[in-house]
Amino acid sequence: EIGDVAATCRFRDCQHDSEPGCAVMAAVDDDRLSARRVESWRKLRREAAWQERRNNKQAQRAADRERGRQYERRRPGHVEY
Repeated sequence: EIGDVAATCRFRDCQHDSEPGCAVMAAVDDDRLSARRVESWRKLRREAAWQERRNNKQAQRAADRERGRQYERRRPGHVEY
């Protein structure tokens, strides 16, 4: 429900906080959406963004480790154990 309203915001990157033309804030002002529900929705979005960043960091570290291993294998005099 909130996502549908958010899709009608004036700006694509609206944070639904204080931007002009925010459909979510307008819906809260008009009592079409509960402010408490919007705050819960924001919290869920923050948690999802944190989880995505965490997963990306783990994937990036794994890729970096693999690149390091590949580099070491190509070095002259490298001995495989």
